[in-house]
Amino acid sequence: MPTDKHGYVMAKNIHAGMNVYVMNDDGILITETVSNVSDVVKQGYVAPLTVEGTLIVNNVAASCYATIDSHYIAHTV
Repeated sequence: MPTDKHGYVMAKNIHAGMNVYVMNDDGILITETVSNVSDVVKQGYVAPLTVEGTLIVNNVAASCYATIDSHYIAHTV
């Protein structure tokens, strides 16, 4: 997930107090502070790829690279 101060961070490493990018009602990306984090486990597998390497999920900006820690390296490969 893209953050304002830490670059891209894997979702499992996001914690309360970090700022992430979310899409507001006008379709503009703004930062919001994470208030709490909880684990959700669902069955299935989805791995969409986009030209930019990012997508919006539930109004939150996310990287589409799930297994490589560096968004930059994953995008250049």
